[in-house]
Amino acid sequence: MYSTLVSTLAIFATCAFSSPLLDSSVLSTTTHGTLKASKRHRDLIERGTEVLVTHGIELVYAADHLRGPVFASQIHLQSDQDVVFLEEYDHLLDEVHCNESIMQVKLKRHGGCYDRASEAWSGLQSGLLVSSHETCSENGAHAVYKILSVEINDDTATIEFQLEETVIEKEFHSATIEFGHSNDAYVVHNHGRLSRRQNASPTVTELTASGTATQTEDATATADLGFSQVDTVFLEGTNLNPIGLGCKNCTGKGEMIITTGKLEINLLNMVTGEDNDPIESGFVQFDVPNFEMSLLFSAIPSITFPLGDFIPIPNFLIPGTGFTIPNIATFGAFVDLNVSLEVGLSGGVELGFGFDVKVPTSAIRLDIAELRNSSITGFTDTEITAKPIQANASDIELGMKVGFRPTLKAGFEIRNAFNFTAGPYFSLPEFNIAVAQLASSGVGANCEEKGETVEDFTKAFQNLTHVEYSLDLAAGIQGPQGFEFELTRTPIVAATQCLAYQQEGTSTGLAVATEVLESMKASASATATGTIVSTKGSSVASSISMGPWERFGVFGLMSSGVATALLAILL
Repeated sequence: MYSTLVSTLAIFATCAFSSPLLDSSVLSTTTHGTLKASKRHRDLIERGTEVLVTHGIELVYAADHLRGPVFASQIHLQSDQDVVFLEEYDHLLDEVHCNESIMQVKLKRHGGCYDRASEAWSGLQSGLLVSSHETCSENGAHAVYKILSVEINDDTATIEFQLEETVIEKEFHSATIEFGHSNDAYVVHNHGRLSRRQNASPTVTELTASGTATQTEDATATADLGFSQVDTVFLEGTNLNPIGLGCKNCTGKGEMIITTGKLEINLLNMVTGEDNDPIESGFVQFDVPNFEMSLLFSAIPSITFPLGDFIPIPNFLIPGTGFTIPNIATFGAFVDLNVSLEVGLSGGVELGFGFDVKVPTSAIRLDIAELRNSSITGFTDTEITAKPIQANASDIELGMKVGFRPTLKAGFEIRNAFNFTAGPYFSLPEFNIAVAQLASSGVGANCEEKGETVEDFTKAFQNLTHVEYSLDLAAGIQGPQGFEFELTRTPIVAATQCLAYQQEGTSTGLAVATEVLESMKASASATATGTIVSTKGSSVASSISMGPWERFGVFGLMSSGVATALLAILL
């Protein structure tokens, strides 16, 4: 079986990796943009003059962009305590200033702003205050404080809070985190917007301009899935590792987009440890538009490599994307590419093998709380084309299993107190390849008894290489602590190839035997009639294609020379 949550390109047989709860590489290998404390434009417009104490608040964070869809997050927090959410009243304030454990809030006198605030807040001898202001919080973040006491100064229209800093998970009992791309307009807070304010509140336009002056790292949650590995050796063959493995030419293109997500979290469970899983419900959705890969691997066994050996080799992954909500959570996602190889042969030989994969625009919905409720849609037209096997010997006999498994891993961490990693995998595909030598005296150029042949062909190629392909296609979900289950698996016998090993001519190596036979027959006929005909050797040009991939159903497939028969049987 494949390794579960370990990011690795692996040669495998019957063993599997153990899996930590969190694959830390999900977060460490992604490019993280930082969302900043913000307000929706419509919420700013709708602000009134009422001053309240509440038990539930909404923190808003957004990417630092002025135009186009914005990646944003809303966090709904609930507490049993009274809460003052100070930024809700920015338009009523002249100044906010913190010095050690003291916060001074100076209010406007006109319109009764000060009177309403002093009435609402003067009786607070406990409760919480949440601020996103200069000297009181980090830039772009919210700070949470316990209220120890409140003093009112009517002469200066100032309310003074004595505070003690705390953290969200200790003071709020539940949190709902939502994130995704939004067409709403957002205003990113200018951190010093209220520091020693002397004039009237700026307009929304002024806030927008001043609040977005500094561009942060991209927080659009879009990852480039392009990669290129050419003539790369992942593993050197030694006596301890009896096979060398690398990419002759491996490329990919496409992108992965975190489109939306929602998590409902029981924060009490994180603090008390009453429940190992504080996630009550939640999902993350990804879009993968038009992902394509072309993979040509090379394997060089240096000694006999029997079935059953297991050799891990270094990581091979596509750096992904992610975002951070300051002082609250970090999210990340990337695609992990896993190759499996199992080889049995009688001697050292250089092998070349691979496939092309085209995945149409697709969507993945990962259910965080109930992984078995996850879904994968849009893969109905996945196309897989097997590249012809290549070898530097004419008489090889081997059994080989080759698998390629992209795994989309999503991970998140909440204030270093809880973390989680999971994601869907796709076997695109798993090949079983059996290569045998057949005496050409007993078979024709199609490797079948009574198949067409000629004497010159039999003399030139005493053995023919018969290649039989079988195929498994699968999709499933991997979760924490080695949890894994399949959504679907479909075994299919794909096709066969009959090859001849050419040692002379302009093209040497394995070639389609029937094409070589036709070339020899044409050459013999031309010689008899005096016609000049090119006798250039025919390399292996045929490939095996599988598609479309019907979700949880049967796969159609095509292969050179057997498409009609196979389609008639399978479809």
